[in-house]
Amino acid sequence: MQHNSQGIARIGMGKEQPLDRAPQRLTVKVEPSYVPKLPKASSRFFFHLAGEISAHDVIGQECASTDEAKAHGEFIAHRIGTEKPEMIREGNFISVRDEQDRELFQIPLASSFAGGNL
Repeated sequence: MQHNSQGIARIGMGKEQPLDRAPQRLTVKVEPSYVPKLPKASSRFFFHLAGEISAHDVIGQECASTDEAKAHGEFIAHRIGTEKPEMIREGNFISVRDEQDRELFQIPLASSFAGGNL
């Protein structure tokens, strides 16, 4: 149903009716692009250390989006890589998982100091 500036509703096959005579029950299909994106409530994500040494995050962290969860995983991977540079090797990474335990990202451990000068 579309409305115009004269208070006319366009319904179905181009039939126009004044808004005060429009049907009481009306099914409207809304295309996804027209649905406003409302902020989603925070979700809990888990950040497991995987590889040679594994550690499971049992508490998790609330993040507003998967992008925020990825950024938090990158922060953790960088911090571990900086504090324990010997952990930086192929196969060691942070596994970012959602509440259903689906893996969303694998973020390799890294450090800005790895292989460089302080």
